[in-house]
Order: sequence, then structure tokens, then C-alpha cells
Amino acid sequence: MADVAQPPEDEGPPRGPVDPGWVPVDQPAVPSDQAPPGHGPRPGYGPPPSYGPPPGYGPPPGYGPPPGYGPAPPRVKAGDARTGPLPLHPMTAGDILDGVFKLFKANARSLVVIVAVFTVPLQLFAAWAQRDVLSVGFLETLGDPSVFDPEAAQPLGELGGDFGMTVIVSLVQLLVLPFMAGAISQVVAASYLGERLPAGPALRRTLRRFWALLGGWLVSHLLLLAVVGLMIVLVVLGTSLGTLLILGSVAFLVGSPALVAVSTLTVAVAPAIVVEELGPVAGVRRSWTLAWRRFWPVLGVSLLAGLITSLVSGALGFVPSFVALFFGLDYGWIILAAGGIVASLVSAPIVAIAATLIYFDLRIRTEGFDLQIIAAELTASHAPLGAR
Repeated sequence: MADVAQPPEDEGPPRGPVDPGWVPVDQPAVPSDQAPPGHGPRPGYGPPPSYGPPPGYGPPPGYGPPPGYGPAPPRVKAGDARTGPLPLHPMTAGDILDGVFKLFKANARSLVVIVAVFTVPLQLFAAWAQRDVLSVGFLETLGDPSVFDPEAAQPLGELGGDFGMTVIVSLVQLLVLPFMAGAISQVVAASYLGERLPAGPALRRTLRRFWALLGGWLVSHLLLLAVVGLMIVLVVLGTSLGTLLILGSVAFLVGSPALVAVSTLTVAVAPAIVVEELGPVAGVRRSWTLAWRRFWPVLGVSLLAGLITSLVSGALGFVPSFVALFFGLDYGWIILAAGGIVASLVSAPIVAIAATLIYFDLRIRTEGFDLQIIAAELTASHAPLGAR
């Protein structure tokens, strides 16, 4: 069978030039790093540029004092060359206690004289008045134990009389405190402000403020006086010693918190009366106003000063008291008085100095007393010579 000629296959339209944007199947692909015909080379993409600090900028500047300003000037201080620098700004408890010992050391002679004027006669009288309370000493007891025979014991009436005498002596000692505190406050206030006041002028000024100090003390201690007055009335009426002790214990437990609060608010009465020359009621009101807003800090410093006073007084008076009791107060009351005098000379000024510094601290905090002092010193330094 003869082969039949097949018609030619349709090859489609003739192929023209290839579109540059397409790659024909039967042609090799153009490498990616070569540009198509008619175009320049493709731009290369390298790694992203690193981000360093902007040109012309260094690290951020540090925060130091502003240009042209040096360190803050030191605070203005109170005191003088004898006391050393004392804080003329709001004081901490450490500042007050440090000031107490600095002022005590700088004015020791004047303070000892003031305390001795009030303490020596009182301690002698107190020891003499109590000489019959424990007239039998430990030494005599060891030699003759029968001295504690109940039949030979002191009658209860005489014990009540001795107890009443002890209460009276204690009350007299309390009455002396405001005058001693007033005299000490004047010496300390003058020294704190850079001046010097001997004991003689301080005692004379205190004598001129006698009624104001006495009235201020009475107003401040109305609660204590009421309790003591009740105890004295019970003693006069012949109340038994056991009943007195029970009533005294109850009064102590109930009245102690109120007494502590009143004592805290009236801690600056004596300094206010002698420094500002106020009357008794005005002095109490002044102390109350100053201490009200800082009740707890004033209470803390006052208790700390009282604790130091008690420790110092107990340490100095322990040995003389033990010796006096060993030989009996019938003859050992003089030793007891000597120990009380020494203890008072050292310990009594501590509370009064602390009260004066508390007074100045409260005025600095509430009234800007430090600024008043600085302004007065600047005014005096710039005044003409003839006006100073």
C-alpha cells in the first residue's frame, strides 16, 4: 500500500524576536547577576548599614552640679569656741544628746554651782529626815539578829509618820526642780547662742522669775499634786500603811499614762518662761503649743534623757547608799546624803539641758528661729560701727 502523503503539521505563526521580559522555554535562563538586554547591571544589595552613634554626638552628658555652682555651703552653727559647733537647724535625738554633753562640759562650773545651791541642803535634810526609817544596819543585824524581833519593831504609827515625812521631803524636792531648771536653762540658752552667763547672774534672774516658775510648775503638775494631796490626807487620817500602798499602786497604774503625756507637753515650760520672760499660764500654753505637733519625738527624747539621768544617778549613788545601809542610817545618813549630792551634781543638769535644746529645736521647726538668728547676725555685721 502506497504511503499516503501526510499534510504538513501546522507550525503556528512564525516566531519573532523574543520579548525581553520573558524567557523562552527552549532558551537558557539569563543568570540573575546579568541584566536583561538593553538594561544596565542590577544594583547589588549588601548587608544593612550598621547603626552607630550619630556623627558629632558623644555619650549623653552626666548630671553633675550646674555649671558655675560649687558644693552647698556648710550649715550655720550655734555655740562658741568652748562648746564647739552646735546644730542651728532641726535636730535629731543624737544632735540633742550630743549637745547636752557639749554644753555640760563647757559650762560645768556654773552648772555645778547652781545644782549645789539647791541640792546640798535638800539632800542633807532628806537623809536626816529618813535616819529613823532604817536605823538598824546590816552590820548590827549580823551581830544581833534579835533587832528584828516583831515585839521590838517600830510601831505602825511611827512608820506612818516616817512615811509622811518621806512624802513631804519628796514634794519639797519637786518644788525645787523648776527653779533649778530655770537657772540651768538660762546658762544653757546663753551658751547655745554663743554667749556666756555665770552662775551668779543666772540665779539672780531666776529669783526675779520666782513666781512665774512656781506658778508654771503648779499648773503643769496639777494631776500629780492632786494624788500627793490625797495621800497626805490619808496619812493624817491614820490610814494603815498597807492601804496606802494599795491606793498608791492603783494611782500609779491609772495616772501614769496621763502624767507622761502632760510631762511631755510641758517639757519646755521653764525655758519658755526664762528665755521669753512669760508668765506661768503663758509659759505652759507656749510649751503646749510648741510640743503638740511633735509629741512623739519629744516624748522619745525626754524618756531617753530621763533614762540616762536615772542610770547615772543610780551608778553614782549605789555605793554610798549601800555603805549607809550597811552601818545603819542612824549614823550613815551623812554618807547617804553625800552620795545623793554627788549623784545630783552630775545627773540633774542632763534633763534641764535636754529640755532647753528641745525648746530651741521646736522653735526652729515651727517658727524658723534659726533664720531669725542668721538674719540678726547679718544685720549686726552690716550695721555701722557706731550703731553696734
